[in-house]
Amino acid sequence: MDTQTMNAGVQASEDQKADVSVNAANAGSATVATENEIHRITDINSASDFELKHTPNVVVEDVDDGKIIKVGIGLNGIAHPQTEEHYIGWFKVFDGSNIVGELAFAPTTTPQAEFKIAGVTERLIVQAYCNLHGVWEACL
Repeated sequence: MDTQTMNAGVQASEDQKADVSVNAANAGSATVATENEIHRITDINSASDFELKHTPNVVVEDVDDGKIIKVGIGLNGIAHPQTEEHYIGWFKVFDGSNIVGELAFAPTTTPQAEFKIAGVTERLIVQAYCNLHGVWEACL
């Protein structure tokens, strides 16, 4: 069984790079972000704890009849809070632009999911929504 781990190997177009930047001033902000904002880590080696705790952690396993996509939140052991005030609300898995899996979470539920899909025909993208800091994305 072949296993791949996605550590936010992210590629952003030039016009998307403005969405990627997360500065320290925003890290402590209680401003509610919209689901239209997509944030990505551009360099895993220089990513802040703020960026690491919001980025989906994805493991892909090849199985006989497709792929198992295991999704959690946070990279390098940096955990995201899951409280009534600050939480991950959902995961979405895309094959290119097509949604192939999604799951919503209550504020006190641990954000973990496993999706079985027939296969990936395009680029695998996983998004996680934080109620305070918007959508965070990892691509494989």
